[in-house]
Amino acid sequence: MCIPALAGLFGAAGAAGAGGAVAGAAAGGIGTALQLVGGLVTGLSQMANAQAMADAAKRNAEAAHRAALETLETGREESDLAQRRGAQQIAANMVAMAANGRDVTDPNALEILDDSQTMVTQDAFRIRENARRAADAQEVQAANYAAEAAMYSQQAAIAPISTLLSVGAKVTERYASWAAGQTYPGTSATIMSGGYY
Repeated sequence: MCIPALAGLFGAAGAAGAGGAVAGAAAGGIGTALQLVGGLVTGLSQMANAQAMADAAKRNAEAAHRAALETLETGREESDLAQRRGAQQIAANMVAMAANGRDVTDPNALEILDDSQTMVTQDAFRIRENARRAADAQEVQAANYAAEAAMYSQQAAIAPISTLLSVGAKVTERYASWAAGQTYPGTSATIMSGGYY
């Protein structure tokens, strides 16, 4: 009487062990699927963030380029204005000389007018040169932003693939461990035929 009861107990324990193995395998499969989904979501999130950074850098590059063009145009306008004002001042000086009875063709008067013209030309050149230098600096900034945008675009393209490969490696490791009947990663249970021990 005792032996059939023990046989029934061992049979029930064996069935429970087999059921536990099936439940463990199902839980492992669900965990693996969740890990894959999590990896996909992480990869897509990284891609979206990198793309947003790339878009921002592109906008900054365009803004810096527009600023450089505006700086050049402003420099040209200010240079032209300086030349016009200088020409008006020279003309006013000639009129003042003539009104005071000086001969504007006199060598001394011509030298004064020539010096004035040289100063006007130098001022106009300085204005244009300063504008060109400022625009060059803005173009360098635009190029840096463009390079940053390219880097972020590349990250956006690679992020999901990199994340999926990483998750795939982890899933493969878990499957290999499970299939080999070794300890299931993250547990102390050993998988053997008939259940966990």
